[in-house]
Amino acid sequence: MEESVLGPGGGRKTGGHGEEGSKRRWWNNLLDIEEAKKQVLFSLPIIPTNVFFSLIPLVSVMFAGHLGERQLAGATLANSWANVTGFALVVGLSGALETLCGQGFGAKSYRMLGIYLQASCIISFCYVPSYP
Repeated sequence: MEESVLGPGGGRKTGGHGEEGSKRRWWNNLLDIEEAKKQVLFSLPIIPTNVFFSLIPLVSVMFAGHLGERQLAGATLANSWANVTGFALVVGLSGALETLCGQGFGAKSYRMLGIYLQASCIISFCYVPSYP
């Protein structure tokens, strides 16, 4: 009798687990449950922060809407302009700073890390007074 190339049993799992055991192994290889739990718990404070940050312009637009249609249009246009010109630029600079600081910290180049941080603070503080 010929021996299978896949080993004894023709490549089928033995040991009583059958199909259920192979699915469980596949799922464990795909997702680390403990790491996923830690990440979800770590991200929980971020969710209400983003929700409340989004509610700030919503509340101001709601108040302007009670004043009239033109005031509502002006408030909406001002919020849109602030998002495009101001907030997006600062968030972009912060994202670049996150990348550069991560590289500096990983390379143990703490001097460059400090320089990046100081330059970012100076640019951000110079730009903040131009917010509407």
